[in-house]
Amino acid sequence: MFKIFFVFQVFLSLSVLSQNCNLHSGCEFCSKSKQKLHQDIQNAKNIKAAGKEIDIYYHRMHWVVNPHVRYIQGEVTSYFIALENTSNITFDLSDTLVVDSVIYNTENLSFSLESDLLTIILPSALVSGATDSVSIFYHGVPRVGPRAFTQSYYYDHPQLWTLSEPYGSLEWWPCNHDLNDKIDSIDVYVTAPEQYLVAGNGLIENEWITDTLKTIFWKHRHPIAAYLVAFAVSDYVAFEDYISTGTNDSLYFLNYLFPEDSTEIKPLLNLTHDMLNLYSEYFIDYPFDDEKYGHAQFDWTGAMEHQTMTFMGAGAASFGYETNSHELAHQWFGNYITCGSWSDIWLNESFATYMTGWGYQFMFNGIYWKKWLGINIERITAEPDGSVYVIDTLDVARVFSSRLSYRKGAHVLHMLRWELGDSAWYTAIRNYLNDALLANGYARTQDLINHFETAADTNLTEFFNDWFYGEGYPIYQLHYIQTADNELTLTIDQTQSHSSVSFFEMHLPLKFFGEGKDTLIRVKHDFSGQVFYINPGFMIDSIQLDPDMWIITKDVIIENISQIHSSENLTVFPNPTEDFLYVKTKQPITIKKIEAFDSTGKLVGSENFNTSGQFVKIPVRSFAKGQYLLKIETNGHPFTYKFIKY
Repeated sequence: MFKIFFVFQVFLSLSVLSQNCNLHSGCEFCSKSKQKLHQDIQNAKNIKAAGKEIDIYYHRMHWVVNPHVRYIQGEVTSYFIALENTSNITFDLSDTLVVDSVIYNTENLSFSLESDLLTIILPSALVSGATDSVSIFYHGVPRVGPRAFTQSYYYDHPQLWTLSEPYGSLEWWPCNHDLNDKIDSIDVYVTAPEQYLVAGNGLIENEWITDTLKTIFWKHRHPIAAYLVAFAVSDYVAFEDYISTGTNDSLYFLNYLFPEDSTEIKPLLNLTHDMLNLYSEYFIDYPFDDEKYGHAQFDWTGAMEHQTMTFMGAGAASFGYETNSHELAHQWFGNYITCGSWSDIWLNESFATYMTGWGYQFMFNGIYWKKWLGINIERITAEPDGSVYVIDTLDVARVFSSRLSYRKGAHVLHMLRWELGDSAWYTAIRNYLNDALLANGYARTQDLINHFETAADTNLTEFFNDWFYGEGYPIYQLHYIQTADNELTLTIDQTQSHSSVSFFEMHLPLKFFGEGKDTLIRVKHDFSGQVFYINPGFMIDSIQLDPDMWIITKDVIIENISQIHSSENLTVFPNPTEDFLYVKTKQPITIKKIEAFDSTGKLVGSENFNTSGQFVKIPVRSFAKGQYLLKIETNGHPFTYKFIKY
């Protein structure tokens, strides 16, 4: 799901397409709207999980609605396999609705509806493995708080629409809304006044008019999670097209648009064409290409990736590049393979968020790619804490945190690409999408990790402990000195924004500039204070850490060390200092002992050494601010130096 909150708007001058390419913090818009939409669900009840005793493989739904009225009348027939011996079967359904009857083999069954759990008493016990079906007839006005079932007006156009993620399905139809088993296929019949169109999953199989009512029959033959089942009814105008993408020469492309917006939106649909081809080329073909992809507008401020037909917010701005690409990516990441727990929502939202930024490499001449990365890092590091992994899945605001579930998770994918390389990264994602155990089903984070580790032949336990389960990000301090023969000594320290991670082991990209030249070098940073000896081939005047923004970090300090003393045989730096002093001798001079004295002559630190030609690191962080004297005993004559601790 995606929402729009503009940071700034990029205007390209040549076409309406580019005018609607908005480089913004769209995931803030998406996540905040999704949080608001379902916060009342969380407050209203405890989330229960029905249907553990059965595996539902087919639903036939028939709903009678009128977009002028917030009301639903329904008949839902569910075909299932018993997973255990049982005399009862259960469905999730709001107890604000009225169940008129439950029919089983023409027989009326006893049932109860309490605490949003519909329990049906079977006339005889089902044995494990048996197949059967039951029809539930119900009606009513869905709960007012959650907007899972909404009646609204856009201009003068009445509309009725559904949006169920994460816990809203039960508000308007009896289902199993838990993330444990997808419905293999659905048939959906929606009856409404004949002047209206009905958007839905799959393809329209048939339609007919009886008196002044029209029934639309939508047929969907792909596994689908309950929260992705949806319909919307309004007096749309329809726009149909066919797209050549991947191995499909004629993907059906169907769009239901509000009349006021249709003229401005139609040219923007070319963005969908482009992204469909891009995703199919680099990953796998569009997963539902035997049916359709399309959009239906709804009177909301965001968008929702309903399977095969994304619901897009009112107004042409919702069809700009970022919303368009984000929701389309969900058809692969979130719909085709769905997170198996809301703890792993990043498998849906982080992928969709990253695909938006990733697409900037290929769209609009690539000019927004680095800008998108910069905005992403800025948003992530706005606070020092937070993991991508969601601990409390009933905290809807946390599940759909734009900073963590969307942006930080997206940059974790970006960092994996940096760590593993493009070849292994693309291979892992394609293998993930092609995994027969995951395709059309549910996945957990470990499933994705397994594919990354296999493709790159590496172990990513430390990486995911730090970046997925851990909180915060690294902060780097670089100090360097270069000799006349271009030999550069670089010390890299790291602190962490949150105590949950002791150290972020990372490959770091370093770019050196000087004499009109530059060079990029990759180093593996394994511990704070690690020293690297590098010869860039020229005298440098500056260093840039991570110029291409692969890594989540901020407040990087890079200093050319100010020497308080440099002789032919010994160098001490920096001065003044806050944390450390560095002392280096040239052979044959050997450091034996170093002592530090405060301004009163009191010994405040002493350490023995036996080193030559290497840097010695002297910690002074615990010293009080002030002036100190350093005495260095060598195998020759002693040295003394003054330094300031600030």
